[in-house]
Amino acid sequence: MRYIEQQLGRGGLHSGRQKDKKEAEENTHRVSLAGKGSRFGAGWIVEQQKSAASCPTLLNKLASSPVVIFESQYNPPIAFFAELVGQDTLLLEAHDHYRKQTYRNRCLILTAQGVKPLTVPVVDGNRSEKIATSAIEIDYRQNWVHQHWRTLQTAYGGTPYFEYYADYLHDIYYQRPTLLFDLNTQLLRFYLRSLRLRLHVELTQEYISSHPVTSDSALLDRRDWLTPKAAVADQPDRTSGPAYPQTFGVQFVPNLSILDLLFMQGPAAGAFLT
Repeated sequence: MRYIEQQLGRGGLHSGRQKDKKEAEENTHRVSLAGKGSRFGAGWIVEQQKSAASCPTLLNKLASSPVVIFESQYNPPIAFFAELVGQDTLLLEAHDHYRKQTYRNRCLILTAQGVKPLTVPVVDGNRSEKIATSAIEIDYRQNWVHQHWRTLQTAYGGTPYFEYYADYLHDIYYQRPTLLFDLNTQLLRFYLRSLRLRLHVELTQEYISSHPVTSDSALLDRRDWLTPKAAVADQPDRTSGPAYPQTFGVQFVPNLSILDLLFMQGPAAGAFLT
């Protein structure tokens, strides 16, 4: 009895219940990350089929629900995911021409030295802008996987949730997919699970340079809406979102990859998207 009174006096039982609740929530979250008991299973993404409908037909099919279209991005910035909140469908552009120095193959993280870009090297980089993004191959002649992973370990190894996510991310990196689009899609799938964003993901079937905007249109075109150039130059990006504690520096650094938010906030990261 005295022990219980002591614990009540110190807030020990209350703290213990909070800790147990937090651990239970994190365990449930880990199950969803593994793809069990989640709607994001093997059929999470609608793969392209030869008999698939054209892009206008697909858009007509989705016209009654909110849709946002983005290009494929590598470890996308937080603003990318903030735009997904409230959407029913994410339409991934699979037929645009690849563009260098964009988020298609790079992301921004925070290190002790400041903001650092991580870039995935691609095959035939000089002629890559004449190739569809979905056909761009990753150049594994450069040891970029090891370099990126070591950089992430150095920058975020001491954060509250690096170890929580590390194994899942490590597995994706070391699968070494041939195509950049496939790597980005695997990472996107993981991030949607991590953030508990429940929406359908589909691929475009053809390239349409601009989608007409009408009064009843539910399509939000966000292709090339975000750029790493502005972020590196310390200029405001399209949106920064609410601040959260970061591992380096005193002032909040906006426009970083979703990795920065996940490693700092863990399962609570989704609350910082609105």
